[in-house]
Amino acid sequence: MAADRGEQGLSHERFAGRLIASSPAVFAVGLWLHRKGYSVEIPGLRLAPSPAEYADYLDDGDLFVFVYWRYDVRHRYEVRHLPTTHFTSRRDWPFGDRIFVDRVAKVDRAGADVIAYVTVSDDLKAIAVIPRNTREHWRKVNVFNTSTNRMEDTYSCPLMYADFEVP
Repeated sequence: MAADRGEQGLSHERFAGRLIASSPAVFAVGLWLHRKGYSVEIPGLRLAPSPAEYADYLDDGDLFVFVYWRYDVRHRYEVRHLPTTHFTSRRDWPFGDRIFVDRVAKVDRAGADVIAYVTVSDDLKAIAVIPRNTREHWRKVNVFNTSTNRMEDTYSCPLMYADFEVP
């Protein structure tokens, strides 16, 4: 969950605070995968000292799972926490019949490296997993991002393709 160009709408301090606050969500997803029998790597948190240096602090992913028969192969997961949004399953998903994957530029930059995008509820007790193999169903939409306070091109996925789990 490193800084990138999409966060320029936030003050540096506000972005850093959001990044630090997102760590429990990454660990919740890591624990969920660990309980499923996977070996997990969560890279250390690196904060750019200033907005001008953000490019030097871009990460390669929030969380990695090692393929159990080949520890030189890792699968990348991107995690985002919705700190003010509560959901427990598809039945009470608050955003209708679509789920946001991530900003278009960020997804396109990651390419096929990401195996899944995971959205974590406010209380860390529910997750929605959007597998990479659903990409053919994603659509670009321009939405208002309340975190950055501006319109952003974002991929959205029909909710029916998201898997809801209890971490």
